Amino acid sequence: FKIPQEHLEKLNQLGIDIQATQTDQVAVTNIAEAATTTFGLATTLSGEKLTDKMLVWQPLEESLFHLWAAVNSDQDMEEFYQQEEQGATLLSGIVEPYNRPVKNRPGDFLLKSDALPIAFLYSTKVNLEQFVGKKVTVIGAPRPNHNFAFPAYFVLDVE
Repeated sequence: FKIPQEHLEKLNQLGIDIQATQTDQVAVTNIAEAATTTFGLATTLSGEKLTDKMLVWQPLEESLFHLWAAVNSDQDMEEFYQQEEQGATLLSGIVEPYNRPVKNRPGDFLLKSDALPIAFLYSTKVNLEQFVGKKVTVIGAPRPNHNFAFPAYFVLDVE
């Protein structure tokens, strides 16, 4: 199959923006504003305001959606996440922030079990900051971990 040129151009643009987020705080702000405009959203599904950490991940999620949409035409982002939920993993542990300024970090949070990290987490659907220090069960879709020691997940929901 052939990916439409418009999707390739958008992915290329997002790839440049994603790299910029790793080194430039101004770029983070610009991408967050652009992501909000692109998605037409400034809140989560539950009506909460998106945090800066959540907005930074929107370009990546949009690029994954565009790859999926190239094969699944005429479907929207909610259908993408519904399909992601079908292949999601249940993980339990305590949410902790991951604030190290490292390149290509796979998430803003760590999920720990018995004081040992088991996964990196991020989300644009759930404000994970409100769960810091709490034991939770998350429904997570696998994401690239950039060769870090633990798998990475996009959190679809928290139980």
